[in-house]
Amino acid sequence: FFLCTIIDWLCILFTCNTPFNTMTQSAHDLLTSGDGKLSLHYFSIEGVAEQVRITLSVAGIPFDDIRVPFSEWQTKKATTKYGQLPEMILPNGQLITESMAMLRLAGEADPEGKLYPADVGKRLQIEEALGLTADLSRAWRPALYIG
Repeated sequence: FFLCTIIDWLCILFTCNTPFNTMTQSAHDLLTSGDGKLSLHYFSIEGVAEQVRITLSVAGIPFDDIRVPFSEWQTKKATTKYGQLPEMILPNGQLITESMAMLRLAGEADPEGKLYPADVGKRLQIEEALGLTADLSRAWRPALYIG
């Protein structure tokens, strides 16, 4: 289910052709500039971090994909800001803890402007698709864990 919604979302996004802009440069710099390297910490499953992984890859942003084994989660949980994953650590050390904020930042950093374009009308379409995906995910989630 998640893979289908991600593919649908990417199809919408790749129809957008917007030039590189200042916000894109700022987002790109935030994800690539600093003393460290961008890292994304999540379990070794698709889940909510998969769309962030895909978006970073499509945008050409290098990152360390830290997969936390379930056997290590109780130890790791105590070190997280809110006791949950994903967590993204920017090269400047800043911590991001919300997957949709990570997704938007990664989309904004795309130098070709196709993932999160400057055009407000196209962004509105993307925001609608993201909202619908979140609504459908919440609706389907209980069925995934029953029997």
